[in-house]
Amino acid sequence: LPETIEPLAAHVPHECFYLRFGNFTNYLWFRDFTRHWQGDLGNMLVNQSVNHNNSERFQQQIAVGETKIARVMGPAVVRDVAIMGLDPYMRDGAAMGILFQANNNLLLKNNLSGQRQEAKGKHADAAEETVRIAGHDVSYIHTPDGHLRSYYVVDGDFHLVASSRRLVERFLEAGPGKNSLAASAEFADCRAAMPLTRDDTLFLFAPAAF
Repeated sequence: LPETIEPLAAHVPHECFYLRFGNFTNYLWFRDFTRHWQGDLGNMLVNQSVNHNNSERFQQQIAVGETKIARVMGPAVVRDVAIMGLDPYMRDGAAMGILFQANNNLLLKNNLSGQRQEAKGKHADAAEETVRIAGHDVSYIHTPDGHLRSYYVVDGDFHLVASSRRLVERFLEAGPGKNSLAASAEFADCRAAMPLTRDDTLFLFAPAAF
């Protein structure tokens, strides 16, 4: 990849929206921000806040959020992080995931796996299985009602926890760099106009295919 494009973008399917934070600290800021506004940015535009809990519900579904330990060790363990998805319909159950680039694969895997096991333990009807997707073994924890629906897969230094089997499949297909945002001319043009040197707290890209 050219230095003008971040490695994370090479693992994002070309048809996905991409909300990049650049580092774990920015991600935690965004979590705190959305929690303050009840997980719905629309609440900032009305006089009386309405709690839809969209962000929290998504993270409960995939069984990954931040913990006190993660807040301390996150920047040392996570190099880059983004939310990506095939659709943004959070109230209806979005096909989204959180993508991490690890500084320390073992510690990140232990942290994410621990959170998912903790969530599984809270549901008596939760099941865990290993499913085969695009030639990779993928951990899948789920409940019959879909309240818990968490896929977890690792591809090199890149870890994806997602609610959608199709998104996991597309992530693994994009991993070699084919059909990824990083390989698209429109993303390269965007990065030329908004280079990494800006060090943005948030960077949102919605490709034409999305």
